[in-house]
Amino acid sequence: PMVSAAPALRIPAAPAPPGGLCLSRWLAVAFAASVGLGSFGLYAWHNGFPHYYHPDEPTKIRQVYANRANFKHPLLLVNATRTALGAPWRPIAPASAPPRAVAVAGRTVSAAFAALAVALFCGLALARFGWMGGLLLAPLLVLSPGLLHAAHAMKEDAAFVFGIAAAMLGAWGFQRRPGAFGLAALALGCALAGAAKYPGLLFLPLAALHFHRDIGRVAAPRWLPGGAWTLFLG
Repeated sequence: PMVSAAPALRIPAAPAPPGGLCLSRWLAVAFAASVGLGSFGLYAWHNGFPHYYHPDEPTKIRQVYANRANFKHPLLLVNATRTALGAPWRPIAPASAPPRAVAVAGRTVSAAFAALAVALFCGLALARFGWMGGLLLAPLLVLSPGLLHAAHAMKEDAAFVFGIAAAMLGAWGFQRRPGAFGLAALALGCALAGAAKYPGLLFLPLAALHFHRDIGRVAAPRWLPGGAWTLFLG
């Protein structure tokens, strides 16, 4: 009689140790932070040119001086510039901060927003596509001509890119792990995008649809839907 061969014994591979996973995560965070710091040095380099070189900067300087906005753009950049100058809630005298100093402070704030956007996008690329994705994306982001230009001007574009990066990272985190923390990250990213430029408000309905699609996958607290809409509308 024919004897069937016994099936080969398959030994499952041992799971990766938690310590190695934590180390990989810390290395990814360190890499994204290092790329962000390096890009900030590049973006803030040689930004002391006169304030009238860009036609939009004098208008923003007047808003900083008077503590009064014209609302052609949201106030994330202007308020951040006022905070960098040490006067977030009161008018600033031109004698204490000349127009060129205000412009340099605003450009430095733009450079910081651009560097934060680079760090967040690198972190998202590492999380989604691994080290190869992060290593390929980092130089393309840092040396992007559009981002280099936006980071050297007292304009809202760098802050808007940062808001987009924060919204995308929050959406990815909420998709992976729906819950209060992921929802807060998603709402904060959408709020930053909307506070930078008015087109960023388009992230609010997209985030709401994303929320209603994914929240049914887990058992959520009763307060979570109402809290989500409160954060989105706020």
